[in-house]
Amino acid sequence: MPDKSLPSEVVSPVNEGHIERVIRELYLDKRHSDQEIADALGVNRVTVTKWRRRWGITRDDRPAVAL
Repeated sequence: MPDKSLPSEVVSPVNEGHIERVIRELYLDKRHSDQEIADALGVNRVTVTKWRRRWGITRDDRPAVAL
């Protein structure tokens, strides 16, 4: 099971490039949901979904869960 702890820098993103890196890490590597990411960033879930689409981050990009 992936570690779902949030990195400390996630609560104060400074720029779009940083936000994209944070979302990639949380969504792809740590398998957080859009809602969990939105809560951590202090934005709406729909905002996270729009950002993911803009940057081409899809569910298909996530690695399979290791059992």
